[in-house]
Amino acid sequence: MKLDSSNEQYYRQFKLSNGEEILAEVMQWSDEEQACIIVRKAMSTLRGRARVKRAMWSRRAQEYEQKINSGDLISIAEVIRDLHRNDEQREQSYSERQLYEAALERLTREVAAVDGVEEEKAQVKVGAVLDGKAA
Repeated sequence: MKLDSSNEQYYRQFKLSNGEEILAEVMQWSDEEQACIIVRKAMSTLRGRARVKRAMWSRRAQEYEQKINSGDLISIAEVIRDLHRNDEQREQSYSERQLYEAALERLTREVAAVDGVEEEKAQVKVGAVLDGKAA
């Protein structure tokens, strides 16, 4: 599939059996469908392994802050994934906790808006994904 950025339409190309003609079908996705896709990708990102860089904390903190402020749900999910700690892992520092909570709050609000549920239910859903209980 290809995206025509001028009008945000998706084109699917088909080759006919004679090999000469190409048929293009226009498929428009609604904003709601796009939002659902983005939330699914963000949830999938949460399920991945944390990718903590070995850079100084101040540099990583700046990068996390930029990701949170970008508004990109997948980037926000990456921050949550990287800063999430299980019970058996070491505790978070104050600044780690602040960044984690800011990212978690943003993602939870977006999930609640897309799913049409209250923030508490969205937070339970995100928490279940982080704890590995949701598929």
